[in-house]
Amino acid sequence: MATQVTTYGREERDLYEAPDFDSFYRSPGARSLADRFEALLDRVDLCSFDVFDTLLLRDERSELERFRDIAAEFIRRAGAEGPESPLVLRSCLSARILAASAAYQLSPAVKGCREGRLSEIIANAVDTLGLPQAPFARIWHEAEMEVETSQLRASAFIEELLDLALARGKRVVLVSDMYMPAGDISRLLEASGISTGKIERIFSSADTVVNKRSGLVYDLIAEETGVAPARMLHMGDALEGDFLAAKRRGLQAIHLPIPRALLRRRLDSHRAVLDHLSGESGLPLPIAPPAL
Repeated sequence: MATQVTTYGREERDLYEAPDFDSFYRSPGARSLADRFEALLDRVDLCSFDVFDTLLLRDERSELERFRDIAAEFIRRAGAEGPESPLVLRSCLSARILAASAAYQLSPAVKGCREGRLSEIIANAVDTLGLPQAPFARIWHEAEMEVETSQLRASAFIEELLDLALARGKRVVLVSDMYMPAGDISRLLEASGISTGKIERIFSSADTVVNKRSGLVYDLIAEETGVAPARMLHMGDALEGDFLAAKRRGLQAIHLPIPRALLRRRLDSHRAVLDHLSGESGLPLPIAPPAL
């Protein structure tokens, strides 16, 4: 088998080495990246953008800290409904993590892909805690949306690229490997000030099951939009799903890596939450730390 070598441009390296997204997007490298994007527009008819950590930026909190915050917000909201037994933070957090794993592993495969859906995750978590689905599933969903909204913000730089594509007459879609359906993602975009009226469609793996990692969602986009892969341009943060898989499917692609310093702060966040919870139980939480 031939060895495949991938070479990254200066802008990708500068973004990866930047302290955070904002530092890079204020730098000359961002202008070079925008120029590269603009040049590619002449060769495509459709632009697709990843959502999380691309169009919507997360902060330095880890996924584990975000799930802990969701569990805490659920407990706060659920208190008004008077559950029979007091809700414990670690128990709610563990229920959320285990429910996500179960939803993913038990979901029916589509072309070899699986995806947990938020509605299934919430139903599993509520059942695990021994609570009735009504009203606690609704309350959990509200907690998820509240915490996500408070911890996300729009990337002004990426939105400018999106608007540039629209001004050049290009079609625009969003693509996300995510347990949230398109409707929930749309709510988060609107809450961050991004009008979804300019987005043709949001492709979420919660709805399609096929995903970016497999490359199959790019086939689906081509089929449903009638645009050949060679006439599509995709941008996103995941090396495999947003760049390599897109290139293998014949798309133009630009990789926007998460800055390494930000990934390190998220790893610190993950470890801090684990240390804080370790005194409550000797049992480990089955959730992987952020990869550097």
